[in-house]
Amino acid sequence: MKICAFTGNRPDKLPWGYDENDSRCRAVKQSIYDEVVRSAKEGFTRFISGMAQGGDTYFAEAVLIAKKAYDITLECAVPYRAQSLRWSHNARLRYDEILSQADAVTILSESYTPWCNHVRNRYMVDNCSRLIALSSNVSGGTKYTLEYAAAKKIEIIYIDWKKS
Repeated sequence: MKICAFTGNRPDKLPWGYDENDSRCRAVKQSIYDEVVRSAKEGFTRFISGMAQGGDTYFAEAVLIAKKAYDITLECAVPYRAQSLRWSHNARLRYDEILSQADAVTILSESYTPWCNHVRNRYMVDNCSRLIALSSNVSGGTKYTLEYAAAKKIEIIYIDWKKS
């Protein structure tokens, strides 16, 4: 089975923030969808999203749309059970809707720990052969995940939000 995972920025590190009507955000979402479809056509059948707000959410939604035309599955790799607890009402509704449509939900920790997102990121890389990355020279979890994937010789497909 060929597995594809995703890493990307949260809204606070994206220039449009939470404004998904921004033309740059729409272009990025289209690029993510195009990469999901290309991966499906290349035989990838399982897609893993880390379910953070921003890029992870765009990716999960792209997979759910692509599932209508391709025989693929979505796994939501949730770093800890109450991940969405402090999110806005609308963000929680969106998150819950994605989880309800996922083929698998993997909860990596019952409660928050300082390293739970790190564990989630390693889980995704350890279980994929392709990583789609929404990134533009950022630091933090996305950068670490990319470095870990590169060290493991995982194929990385970059989507640069500055160029989308």
